[in-house]
Amino acid sequence: MVHHNRRTDARRSRRKPYFRTSLIIAAAFAVLASAQQAAAVPDFDFEFESVAVSGSVSFADDFEDGLRNSPPTSLLVDDADGTTTLEEGGVLVMSTADGSAETVDGNTVLRSDTVVLETMPIINAGSGSTTVTGALSPSFSTSSPARTIRFAGVELASTTGSDRTEVGVFLASRSVTIAWLEVVAGTRSLLGSHTLGRDDVTGDIVVEISLDQALDSAVVRYSPDGGANFVEQGSWDTPPVAGSFDFDQDLFAQWTAFAEVVPEPSSAVLGATSLAVLALLANVRNASRRRAIGR
Repeated sequence: MVHHNRRTDARRSRRKPYFRTSLIIAAAFAVLASAQQAAAVPDFDFEFESVAVSGSVSFADDFEDGLRNSPPTSLLVDDADGTTTLEEGGVLVMSTADGSAETVDGNTVLRSDTVVLETMPIINAGSGSTTVTGALSPSFSTSSPARTIRFAGVELASTTGSDRTEVGVFLASRSVTIAWLEVVAGTRSLLGSHTLGRDDVTGDIVVEISLDQALDSAVVRYSPDGGANFVEQGSWDTPPVAGSFDFDQDLFAQWTAFAEVVPEPSSAVLGATSLAVLALLANVRNASRRRAIGR
């Protein structure tokens, strides 16, 4: 014979409506979150104070003359339909407000701007070195909305496809992370990273990637104070590991910015530790881009 405890049964009966109500509320929030995700459109607003290439190719622009369509800035070609980069106020502006390339994958939207030193490719001579540099204005230090990731930096890209390796500034809501990434066969990987507080940025953030053609490799570094001091990759929180990008080929020097809304809320948005950066970047889709050769 089964003995019933009236108090227990009463508590269970009282819980059922509450449990069903909780499920309804949870479902409603899920629908709302899904709708917000579908409607979310990422944005970015970065300013390059200067860009340069030295070594086998020589190029420099500090954007002080305000002439986007005259040399040297006219040599920086917008890399995809719909993108517009402006030279104004002594900087090269990369902003979604001025037009950007857009890639849509389900509810995920990625927007990007890229300029290419198209007429001056880095020819694979089997020896020699080339350094690509970009100095980013610290104006980006305004807060980033939760679930939005933003990145800007310098790239070496294959002239015949979409593979590239890039080092730059990754923004989260409370920190800045310098990240070395690569995109090979459509897959983006994090090779190394270093996170610092926004108060640690005391000037332009300068990012560099140096190619050694004799060794078929590259090294990266950054400066948080306009180039007065550099942090070499061996001192990073997560020192870079070897990737699979092929440096033994002709390459373009590029400068880029992109933004994407993270599909699901993540603690990475709050902390941006090295592992969290990797988790976020795993969601970044490879934006389709035109190339000067093999378009």
